[in-house]
Amino acid sequence: MTIKAKLKPELLEKFVNHRKRRLIAKHVVFPEGTTEVEYFIYTANKVLETVVIPQGVTRIGEGAFEDCISLKTINIPDGVTEIGGWAFEGCTSLESITIPASVTKIGFKAFMGCKNLSELRILGSTVEIGFGAFSGCNINELSCPDLTIHNGLFIKDSLLISCTSQAAEVVVPDGITKIVGGAFMTCQALQAVSLPKTLQTIGSGAFRQCTSLKTINIPEGITEIGQWTFKACKSLESVSIPNGVTLIGRLAFFGCESLKSVVLPEGLKKINTLAFCGCASLSSVVIPPSVEEIGHNAFKKCNINELSHPYVTIRNGLAIKDNAVLYCATSAASVAIPDGVSEIKRGGFSNCTSLESLIISDSVKKIGIWAFAKCKSLKSIVIPDGVSEIELGLFKECESLETVTIPASVSKIDDEAFDGCISLKEIRYGGTKEQWKALEKGRHVNETAVTFING
Repeated sequence: MTIKAKLKPELLEKFVNHRKRRLIAKHVVFPEGTTEVEYFIYTANKVLETVVIPQGVTRIGEGAFEDCISLKTINIPDGVTEIGGWAFEGCTSLESITIPASVTKIGFKAFMGCKNLSELRILGSTVEIGFGAFSGCNINELSCPDLTIHNGLFIKDSLLISCTSQAAEVVVPDGITKIVGGAFMTCQALQAVSLPKTLQTIGSGAFRQCTSLKTINIPEGITEIGQWTFKACKSLESVSIPNGVTLIGRLAFFGCESLKSVVLPEGLKKINTLAFCGCASLSSVVIPPSVEEIGHNAFKKCNINELSHPYVTIRNGLAIKDNAVLYCATSAASVAIPDGVSEIKRGGFSNCTSLESLIISDSVKKIGIWAFAKCKSLKSIVIPDGVSEIELGLFKECESLETVTIPASVSKIDDEAFDGCISLKEIRYGGTKEQWKALEKGRHVNETAVTFING
């Protein structure tokens, strides 16, 4: 059962106006008697500069001042016991903060991405500090019972917990055995990092969204490159992967747009799903014969024209198996599907935003759902005779698509096949008007755009 609640117009207006006031406030003084700063109360207020919190407040809620990019000063009074997760995340103008002795918990990502936060004082002797609480700040040195930062690195025992500085180059000291997941995530100033020989584990997403990182050498002793490890490191040009690595995880190098070539080590067993997807400059990959499994879309939206391995074959920029196109492995503007291919698999070309022109062989008889979804540059396409169905979301959000030719063999157009095709001017149909009327059609088919090839 679905219950839909609807605010009365006067209450809705009051709510909207209240939210607007919160988004334009530049100086905020919470009234006496306040006991808690509500979660997300001033989230994304771009003009908020100062906040005064009175005595009596015991908690600052989750996301309370998240992305308040102009916030420069805030007092946290003695008596506050908890700072919620994301409370000040992305407050890029915040330069200093004092955490009173009453605080016993600082939540998940509480100050993450406060890139100008260079002065931090923690007065308490026992504070639980959540994951990534100070990642991506500008704190080089700090010593307190629960948090020691040296050279911009938060290290505990032999674990590197997070990078808290804006350094362009980082040297991880000898003795570190593990970089925990997300340790360098969103350190956008980081260009180069030196890893020690003692390192044994790199956690999931450790360098995710380090958008300036250009090169990295992974030391011997690492056996896995986990999921998301280098995801969206769009400046990464080279990576050295040592012998001994047996697994490259899901989305490990997803969106590394500047990566041009990769030599994968002998002994590697598995390349997981989407591992190198979106590496638009990647044109050369050496895969050793030891590899026993390559996941779906592992090299989608790269720049690979030809690749031959028992577990993946790429021809003319297309990953093909059993006469079916699995996915497009190239970023070329123009692609031709060769003769002999009978099927385009589900989502085969989805999100191929550089694709402008596609020639489909007459041998293709089946095209899977969402096969061309979000191909935002695709302008025209001809579906070959023999295809019987335009499947769900086939051209969804193809914003530049102007012309589609559909053969008389098509008996059904599914829902959302043309949803979001805002430029579609003409659907050229190969059958008669009577056949078109009899054709089963779902939503978002613009009948006024239909023309008949045979009159």
